[in-house]
Amino acid sequence: MDNDVATVVEQLQAENERLKVQLADVRSGSSNDGAAVSIGSIETMTLRLGRGGRIEYANSAMARLAGVEKSALIGSDVSSLQRCLSEELARAVISLPADTAAVRVAGRTSAGQLGTFQVKVTSSAGHRDIVIQDVSDEHRFRAYVERYVSRELASLSDDELQSFKFPERRLMTVSFVDLRGFTALSEHLSPEELRGTLNAYLEEAMEAINAAHGTVDKIVGDEVMALFGAPRYYADHALRAVQAACDQVARMEKLRSQFASAGQMMPPCGIGINTGKMVLGNIGSSMRQDYTVMGAAVNLASRLCGVAHGSEILVTQATVDAIVRALPESWSATEATVETAASPLLVGGKHEGVFPLPAELAAKALLVGAEGSSQFEFRYQYALKAKGFSDALPVLSVQRLGCEVVALSDAVEQLSDGERIFGKYRLLILLGRGGIGEVWKARDAFGNVVAIKLLLAGEHAPETQIERFRREAAVMARLHHRHICRIQEVGEWERVTFIAMEYIDGASLAELLRPAAKAEETHVPSLEAAFAQLDEHAPDRPDRSTGDTETGSASSLILPQPQTLAIVLQVCDALHASHEAGVFHRDLKPGNIMIRRGGESVVTDFGLAKLAEADGQAALSISGQVVGTVGYMAPEQARSSRNVDERADVYSVGAVLYQMLTGRKHFQPSDSLLQDIQRLQHWTPVRPRELSKQIDSDLEIITLKALRAEPSERYRSVAAFREDLLRYQRGEIISAKAATPREIMAKWVKRNRAVAVVAASALVLLLASGAVFTWFNYVQRLRAQTARAQAEELVGFMVTDLRGKLDAIGRLSLLRDVNEQVDQYFRAVRPNEGGYNAKRLRAVALQNEGDLLGSQGNVVDAAARYRETLRLIRELEKERPNDTVVRHDEWAILGKLSGTEQTAGNLANALEAAQEALRLSRDLAKRAPQADYQRDYAISYNQVGLLEDRRGNRIAAREAYETGLDEVAKLLERNPADRRLQRDAMVAHLRLGEVALGGGEFDGARRELEIATELARQLTASDPTDAISQRDVSVAMIKLADVALQEKRFDEARPLYEEALRVRQKLSAQDPENTDALRDLSVPFEKIGLLEVAHGDMQAALTPFQRSEEIAEQLAAKDPANAEWQRDVTVTLEQMAQVREAVGDFSGAVANFEKSLAIGTKLVAADPQNASAQQDLSLTYKELGECLGSAGERERALELLKTAETRHAELAGKDPTNRTLQAELQEIRESLETFRH
Repeated sequence: MDNDVATVVEQLQAENERLKVQLADVRSGSSNDGAAVSIGSIETMTLRLGRGGRIEYANSAMARLAGVEKSALIGSDVSSLQRCLSEELARAVISLPADTAAVRVAGRTSAGQLGTFQVKVTSSAGHRDIVIQDVSDEHRFRAYVERYVSRELASLSDDELQSFKFPERRLMTVSFVDLRGFTALSEHLSPEELRGTLNAYLEEAMEAINAAHGTVDKIVGDEVMALFGAPRYYADHALRAVQAACDQVARMEKLRSQFASAGQMMPPCGIGINTGKMVLGNIGSSMRQDYTVMGAAVNLASRLCGVAHGSEILVTQATVDAIVRALPESWSATEATVETAASPLLVGGKHEGVFPLPAELAAKALLVGAEGSSQFEFRYQYALKAKGFSDALPVLSVQRLGCEVVALSDAVEQLSDGERIFGKYRLLILLGRGGIGEVWKARDAFGNVVAIKLLLAGEHAPETQIERFRREAAVMARLHHRHICRIQEVGEWERVTFIAMEYIDGASLAELLRPAAKAEETHVPSLEAAFAQLDEHAPDRPDRSTGDTETGSASSLILPQPQTLAIVLQVCDALHASHEAGVFHRDLKPGNIMIRRGGESVVTDFGLAKLAEADGQAALSISGQVVGTVGYMAPEQARSSRNVDERADVYSVGAVLYQMLTGRKHFQPSDSLLQDIQRLQHWTPVRPRELSKQIDSDLEIITLKALRAEPSERYRSVAAFREDLLRYQRGEIISAKAATPREIMAKWVKRNRAVAVVAASALVLLLASGAVFTWFNYVQRLRAQTARAQAEELVGFMVTDLRGKLDAIGRLSLLRDVNEQVDQYFRAVRPNEGGYNAKRLRAVALQNEGDLLGSQGNVVDAAARYRETLRLIRELEKERPNDTVVRHDEWAILGKLSGTEQTAGNLANALEAAQEALRLSRDLAKRAPQADYQRDYAISYNQVGLLEDRRGNRIAAREAYETGLDEVAKLLERNPADRRLQRDAMVAHLRLGEVALGGGEFDGARRELEIATELARQLTASDPTDAISQRDVSVAMIKLADVALQEKRFDEARPLYEEALRVRQKLSAQDPENTDALRDLSVPFEKIGLLEVAHGDMQAALTPFQRSEEIAEQLAAKDPANAEWQRDVTVTLEQMAQVREAVGDFSGAVANFEKSLAIGTKLVAADPQNASAQQDLSLTYKELGECLGSAGERERALELLKTAETRHAELAGKDPTNRTLQAELQEIRESLETFRH
């Protein structure tokens, strides 16, 4: 019976595919000009150059541009293009640096006409890939794009159009829908009936996709493929796909009823949806290309569509997880228990197919939605075993509850008295009203709560107002940031222009800073109290103004300073993101800052925004018209709104901060706009401290610098403004003034009172030598260097002052003396003296002492200091259990402790500390919504994974890295422009590649490392000055080369190692004093040596190994106390020894091994509890013993090997779960047996 079913299914599938191909042929030949419209008509030229500049590949469009046959172009030298292309275009192709931003150049098209070309060059494994895009006619390009996207997405920005031009990997959702049994039905239909049936179905399916802002990717027969999250990205792309699918099923049920009434048949549809990372872009030849996606995630969605029964929607767990991560406000996800689903039909081959789920999983469901409106029920239905996936995947069915697709007239009839309908939106509450518009809280057809802004002037509105309205939507749609209001839709209904946007449950800052009832009642105890007072005075706040609240001379309410700074910092984050995207706000004021009830700020109203690249275009500003709000407007903007930059927004943020601190505006406008503009040009605000002595002098200085009349005297950017506010929060020296040595010392004393007491005893000596200023600067620089170095070793713990390698040698004795005096002071202080602040200061002192000990290689004592620091911090937690800052301090110290234990070789202790840090960061992420805490939780998994890998537990390591990567991906969905998160993702892929390589999974390693390389290249391309990103590229290339080396693909490994060497030589040359860069330089030399060894050329291997040893010796000579650099010397010595042994130079090999043994012995003597140093020494005994045994000195060899066995057995006994130690011990014992016999 099963075989009969399988045979029928195979026949139906084959017949279905045949009809799909026929229909695709008919459709592709039915366009007006007889050819399919494709991106190829926009002329995309591709070229690949090999070593020496030889052209290895060119497409037909490139050949047409050059005016030669493609066969003549391939194999020729790239310089030949100088004869074929215009001078500027040829120069760009030949000399444009790889992996930089695309450039536009003038040139001639294949038809000989002048045009504009966009050129992008990337590099990979010694090749240069060049993509040339003819952008001479952007209107044709946009017309092509509009064939794919819904009309609401017609205002795509240039950034959003990039995926049409250059491929990318993006997390998004794809859906497939087709008709069940349509192939068999089509055999009984006439061509006219077939076309009519298909067109009716396709019309409904595509309208549902457009309504959810999806993109129709392609139609093949009766199958429709749709993209959600491209070309315009929506964080809730998965939910939109499910909403569209439910809409498709509902529409099809109505359509089937209509067909049945007419005596015709319309099959039901089946739908498959999946979410994952996909390659997005134009794929095809130069003659025809399709904008589409590829990857395993796409194939899985197609497979689900083939499995789905009639009117059934199947989704993966990945889609459900993505929906829950991006739930709209007021929505929830609730687990429910349901009756166990019936066993589904088994289809597919022997090893692939659909199978019943376990009963306990099949009885689970998830309800997602808002109470009282549309809800979606996700029910666990099947287990799918698909090609490319090692495990069976849970599959869920979806149905929408409590909502039907109805006509507008039907909806109007069902409305109760007083409610209104606007298009597909149900208007709920009037949020605000202005001169020409209103803002409503509304609900769309899918049950989502939105805010909808209506331009009520309609057809009588001035063109500039309509343009501003549409401009606001276009600008905000290109900005993706958690603190910027998201745009959902812009359109027109019944001659009323509207914008639908994210609804924010809260109030504007203008409402919260309303005038105080009495002058003495300006301060409110908390943001929650401000909301409570606002609700008390106006519970529903109907008919409130959408503009700024003018307080006149009255004092407005003042929030607590920590909440004020939190709000302003979040506004700075939002504006920095918009500036990075080339958008200046130009109308920032309290009325355009929304505050959620949880305290999060959201910047709105970009209607007056200026695009950085729009200087030569028509702008909203016109002669004689002031754009903005005078009370918050920069003087240069009041003169002319055309020539402003980010410093105008700095001024506006300063004006907001001034009002929040003092309760008054810094500038009170009069009735005369012209007089106000003139006054503003030389305006100096009243000092905030004259209005409130509670304001700190540094905070006053920061605020007044932002409000300086001359742009050149302000902060150069919002990011610089934000950084100074953070310095103030941390109690550091702010940049807003030129601090004198006396001010620096006073600031340092304030932050380090106990150390200052000790330092006072040596003050005369220090002043006489001029060392106070120098010493303080040295400490600050030292902290920055340690943080940078630790970021290399322990990616998961990149906060506070991490352990590193000191490059300012010669000052360690001074710092050691200072630490000893500080320690002496604290030993003399009674435990109860000083209270909370004294304990915290003691914790800081112990932490710094641990950092110093760690940098000197004394990791055992460093770990002891960190444990004492932990004890003090936990005492502080008992005093202030709800203080998240103290909890975060504990997390940071646990990270340092884990890293120090790792360096000491105590991997079990290191893992215990890392896991404790992970638990703590998880708790912090739940208790505090700040993005930094969420990120700390995500990257904490990296340290756990690193330690599991070092212990040989690759499965546990992979699981930790993947979990951390998932958490980073969630954060990137909310803030895709965050470079730190992008780098976190890169590091996680890099670590996953290392784990796969260690387990011999070369394909998996290559896949992860290629992703890491691409992410690192993207970071470098977006900021070519970022040395860290450049180094990351070199790290990823080295790891990729390691994969090729293990696979014995030497020709592939060599150019990668050499390119990494060039990158690191450049970085070291840029910063010759940077010891980290110098140490990095030794790695590719070492790798090239290993490559020569694997290739069998031992003599050639000696040269790069010797260069690596020279660097290690140079560093070790700079700081003999640095144990890590001394260890580097032993590694290079042993590598050279192994090469010399291989070529028969036993005396040279023994000399190298003995020198390494002497250094290792000193390191163990200096730190006898360091298990890592013990392990290294034991292995050196083994290597030297084996070398002597091969040279014929059997007795001495056995003696050394026995010593190695004794030492290693002791280490393995202390850590019996460490697989690496156990494996090494086994190797030592095998060597012993070999030389005994």
